[in-house]
Amino acid sequence: MSVSASLLTATCAFTGFTAIFPISGSFKAKDICDGLSVIFNRHGHPVRLRCDRAKAYLSKYMNDYCQQYGITIAYSTPRSPWTLGWVETRHRVINSTLARLMEGSGRSWNDPVTLSMLENCINSYGLEYEGSENVCPYELMYGFAPCSALQARLRVDRDDPDLNDIETDDPIELVSSARAKATRLDKLHQRFRTIWQDRRERVTDNRDSGQDDNQQGSNASTKPIRAAKERALRALQQHFLRDDDEHL
Repeated sequence: MSVSASLLTATCAFTGFTAIFPISGSFKAKDICDGLSVIFNRHGHPVRLRCDRAKAYLSKYMNDYCQQYGITIAYSTPRSPWTLGWVETRHRVINSTLARLMEGSGRSWNDPVTLSMLENCINSYGLEYEGSENVCPYELMYGFAPCSALQARLRVDRDDPDLNDIETDDPIELVSSARAKATRLDKLHQRFRTIWQDRRERVTDNRDSGQDDNQQGSNASTKPIRAAKERALRALQQHFLRDDDEHL
């Protein structure tokens, strides 16, 4: 979660769904919390938030807000922007999509219609990840793919067979169709969760191997220093031995 331009964005780490809210005032903690309240009332409260280390997120107001709703807040690693790389990628998509929407519609960036179209567009794209199954964030979030009013009208006019199950009155067919959709969504969630776990394990393994390499590199770099110290110590011992022989 972070603030981009004058938009507050909250991205679900599991589904990739991004909610958007315009910030009219300054980027203070109260303005951000008010925007989060609107987003949470629309889509539900999360278990935890991961934010960057902006001053507003580190404030006491933000911490009290999260404690009030039972939300655990965590922060990205300092000087490591890649810890929120997925959010930054979403911001690039938001900026480019918003520019095209403003150019095509002639509306302002904070117009409710523009923001609604923007949120629908960025959450309707298929997710590109290893093993993806042609699913979009909206479908992972709500269980069905989004459809605009024009698309819905065209489907009804053409008597799309996909809508026959909605128009039927047979309870058995309705239950069977709902069960099939729920089963597909459950499989998508399981597949997505497996992919996330595999990615986390690979990141952990790479991090551990990198630490081992750094440790080996530091050991290798200290070998010449250790050898020089040993030579100096032997030379000093020989010097004192010669002095003792002379005194004898």
